Amino acid sequence: MIRPLHCVGLLLSGLLGAALLAFGEHNPVELAVLDAWMNTPALNHQPRVNTGDMIRVVGVDDAFVQQLDKPLSLIHEELAAALQAAATGQARAIGVDFVLPEKRFDGVASRDGLVDFHRSLLKGLLRTSQSVPVVVARIWDAERGQFREPLVDYRAVLNRQPGDFDKEASVMLCVHSDNRVRALPGAGCQPELSADGSAHYFAGELLKAAGLQPQRTGWINYGLGQGFDYIPLLAVLDHARQGDTAWLQGQFGGRIVLLGSVLNDTDIHRVPRAIAAWDADNRRVPGVLVHAQIALTQLHHASIQPMPAWLLPTLLLLACLAYWRVRAGWWFGGVALAMVFAVGLQGYGLAHQWWWPAVSWCMALMGTVATRWSVDAILGLRERHRLQQAFGSSVSPQVLKAMVSGQLKAQSQGSRVPVCVLFSDIRGFTTLSEHTAPERVVELLNLYFDQMTHHVHAHGGTVDKFIGDGLMAFYGAPNTLECPALCAVRSALHMQQALTDLNQTLAARQLPSLHIGIGLHVGEALVGFIGGPQRREYTAIGDVVNVAARLEGLCKGLGQGIVVSRAVVDSIEHHAPGAVHWRDLGLKSLKGRSDLSVYGVQSA
Repeated sequence: MIRPLHCVGLLLSGLLGAALLAFGEHNPVELAVLDAWMNTPALNHQPRVNTGDMIRVVGVDDAFVQQLDKPLSLIHEELAAALQAAATGQARAIGVDFVLPEKRFDGVASRDGLVDFHRSLLKGLLRTSQSVPVVVARIWDAERGQFREPLVDYRAVLNRQPGDFDKEASVMLCVHSDNRVRALPGAGCQPELSADGSAHYFAGELLKAAGLQPQRTGWINYGLGQGFDYIPLLAVLDHARQGDTAWLQGQFGGRIVLLGSVLNDTDIHRVPRAIAAWDADNRRVPGVLVHAQIALTQLHHASIQPMPAWLLPTLLLLACLAYWRVRAGWWFGGVALAMVFAVGLQGYGLAHQWWWPAVSWCMALMGTVATRWSVDAILGLRERHRLQQAFGSSVSPQVLKAMVSGQLKAQSQGSRVPVCVLFSDIRGFTTLSEHTAPERVVELLNLYFDQMTHHVHAHGGTVDKFIGDGLMAFYGAPNTLECPALCAVRSALHMQQALTDLNQTLAARQLPSLHIGIGLHVGEALVGFIGGPQRREYTAIGDVVNVAARLEGLCKGLGQGIVVSRAVVDSIEHHAPGAVHWRDLGLKSLKGRSDLSVYGVQSA
């Protein structure tokens, strides 16, 4: 029968697992492991490709900026020259990661006289687009809630290009919760979509311009390639001025060319893996390189596809199966093996361009295990409380503690252990009972047994049973004692001392005084649960029990409060010589046994 608390625990495990798996791609630990796969050569099984064979990046760098004698916003002539150089080099398509001007700059004065920057860029863009398709960046203006629109002249020039691609495309990138760019910039992160609900992003439209069909969903595969280097814009302009067509064709022929900034303070993005060849340890890279990596991913059809949503229930069910634990060793071993397999499967999947949230699944698995532990702990506390309520006043604290901890089981057959058995009896109890009302006798016995059991427990003893006015206890089980005999003797002495105080209480209640005898013997006994299926009790059985009972019977005739066997004396003298003062009472005959050396206890 399934307990209701287990149903609650399983429900909580399912809810936690569903949340972890549903939001796995936003789990920072998950993303960190994904980055590790991308950055560790031994773990990264992506195909090695030469990025320069397909894509070239022309960069505006610090060297170019330092030699300028005008603002960077007025490099119209240089951009026009770079576009024509790429066209001369027979590029397959050109992407301009710069925003076209929104204002005119006609007749701006320079050291060479008046320069019409606006016209020069228009001419360069027109000439280039007649032979090579060109895609330019489109920037979203968050304040105005719209894309920035270039001058109508530029749009007119761009629209003269043939083809089924957008000549202006969004350069907005998808950023994960850890501020790193991972996903293809599809519909999920673009502010405006086409009529068909698709996103026309920069790298995708550039691929269309090159005659290729981009993927719409997935993650950027940063494991492809060894990173990008760039061709300085100055070098391109120098070779173009020299008419070095062979060099231009060697650099750009048949390739996709991206023109953008590689400055370290402009359009910088955080990515999972350093892809700038000139700064191999820096994961903050220019946006033009991110667009290049997106294009590279698309060219190889290698975008990483996240887990389909329909797999979520299956993964959740597998994680929840851990709730039904079997043997502890198998359970822990199985969970650990499942986690190792899950992470390994993630690595295999990434090598084949698919991803599933293995770390989140492992966390869900651990959450299920933790929930089961918590439920078991709550049920264990309930069981302890139930046992304490049911048996707290019926068995000794040592026995109850052993039962609660699982050391004692009712089905066990018991075991042989060395113990010291104590028997005590009230002298003259039969006569006392004849002349005292039953209610008063019960009151007296309750006071008496309460005091006696306290001192048995205080010295580590276990009260076995009450037999009328008699008490049987043993020392050494279920809790192990270094010297059970010494504990039993000290307990007996305190019982005798406590009786003096008890008699004063009895006198105040007009109850008769009590006198007791105590017998002690040490030896081996079978200790455990004895009885049938209907009733069992924890007790000690063996000759040592009978001898202790016979020794108690000698107390009245010998005039002693405590009588012990020679075995008790030898045990104490072996462990703690001189701890107890004895009185040798000689050999005494016991019913059904040969004579036995017995001793009285004077003090400890």
